[in-house]
Amino acid sequence: MDSDDVHVLQSIPVENQPIAQTIIQYVERTQEHVVLQDATQENQFTHDPYIKKPHPKSILCLPLINQGQLTGILYLENHLATGAFTQERLKVLNLLSSQIAISIENSHLTKTTLTYIVCWMI
Repeated sequence: MDSDDVHVLQSIPVENQPIAQTIIQYVERTQEHVVLQDATQENQFTHDPYIKKPHPKSILCLPLINQGQLTGILYLENHLATGAFTQERLKVLNLLSSQIAISIENSHLTKTTLTYIVCWMI
């Protein structure tokens, strides 16, 4: 905090991230959110290699949409608890996601890239 050093993080393609790729692709294609309360027990995503291997308990994947355009995807997972992403938390994240989408759009006025935000909750 007291340092004047600036560290710029480099972008890493989402395909190279250790996350559930099928969920990312689904959200990108449909622009609908995905909430898995118990990721290893729920529907079409249980066969994703990532979900089979480290066994995340809860996953939330949310499209970031600004003016009808997908500008990014927020991906959160929790390895400790099932049911981590409640309806109340989803409401808050939906509200924040619109602000995130606007910020991303403002920072990328001249770019046409899709931004993925990946967070791991431990």
